[in-house]
Amino acid sequence: LEHLRKKIEISTERIRFAKVKEEQAKKAWEIASQIVKEEEDAKQKLCDDMNRLVQESAASQFSRLEELKKRLESLNPSRASVDVS
Repeated sequence: LEHLRKKIEISTERIRFAKVKEEQAKKAWEIASQIVKEEEDAKQKLCDDMNRLVQESAASQFSRLEELKKRLESLNPSRASVDVS
């Protein structure tokens, strides 16, 4: 009987230890999960910024093209009907 009681106590201690390890693993997983989310958010912001810059660059290039087209037309009025775009 004493032998079984000792085995139960050992088993109880193992369960307690396993629960502590489980809780530590959960906390580590939550921290890692938060880090992943933060990295994904940062990456998305960088992608959005890059897309915005590309769009601004394209708009700027189109504006510059229109400006050059008007200057060309003013220098050569006989070719004003030529469409550059």
